[in-house]
Amino acid sequence: MDKFKKIVTEHRTAALICLFLLIVFIGGSAMSAVNVAHHRADIAAQQQQQAEEEQKTDEEKQQEKEEADPDLTDTQRKAIDNYDDDTKAFIETLSASVWSANNGTDTLQFTGHTYTETVNGKATEHTYAVTRLEKGTDTAGMEIDTAVFETDTGTHVVRYTCQTGTGEVTDTLSATLSSGTAFQLQDTDYVRQDPVQDITVEGLNDEITALLGGTDNLTSELSKWCAAYYPTASTATWNGTATINYNENTITTAFTLAVADTTPGSGTATVSATYHRAEGTYEFGL
Repeated sequence: MDKFKKIVTEHRTAALICLFLLIVFIGGSAMSAVNVAHHRADIAAQQQQQAEEEQKTDEEKQQEKEEADPDLTDTQRKAIDNYDDDTKAFIETLSASVWSANNGTDTLQFTGHTYTETVNGKATEHTYAVTRLEKGTDTAGMEIDTAVFETDTGTHVVRYTCQTGTGEVTDTLSATLSSGTAFQLQDTDYVRQDPVQDITVEGLNDEITALLGGTDNLTSELSKWCAAYYPTASTATWNGTATINYNENTITTAFTLAVADTTPGSGTATVSATYHRAEGTYEFGL
């Protein structure tokens, strides 16, 4: 024992190093064991979740769909589940652009299972599903598709025509959408319009620019509004007057929009703009 103490005393530094390395080794082994345990627990949890997902009954899966889309009917859900490639491509075509009538003042905007109809500035959202799609072409090569829509207002027939006959969004020169019953504007051709990403705002002076919070935010918000209500608008020209309401802390003014007609030529439309200075937000109207 005395010899051991003597050896430790004479080699104190080496002994401390060995002790430190031993502690590090034990600590590292413990951490590695903990990490392995956590990893195995994560894998077990994932496997358990996957097993529970596979064991779900058809009734439970249907309930989850209903909770995700509570406004869809059983008929609409069944139709959506059974979409073929042609129907999916048709809906992608509908959703890719804004459809407009009356110089862009009335519009249709589609998503996967809803569409928003805007007429005279009032927007109404509807659910829909395509229960039948018949594709065809006429003697001139124009594509004419007939679709049956199941909507929240009933069953309707919608007619889609495409000038080039390809149906592709990128190379179609023009396309229209119409229905005798589905939309408020019955038997009216809604023409596909690709909205301008950022319209050009003209005529502002430094004073009104400062009052309206700068041009960047104004241009962005006005472009978003025009995409829904005037998708063919390209420029907005300030009318030169503004009203300050100190009680409500707002600035109210107006712009004249250059609107491309659906037939050769162009038109104009006037849009009012109210800037809420405290919130830094805009409100636009017809």
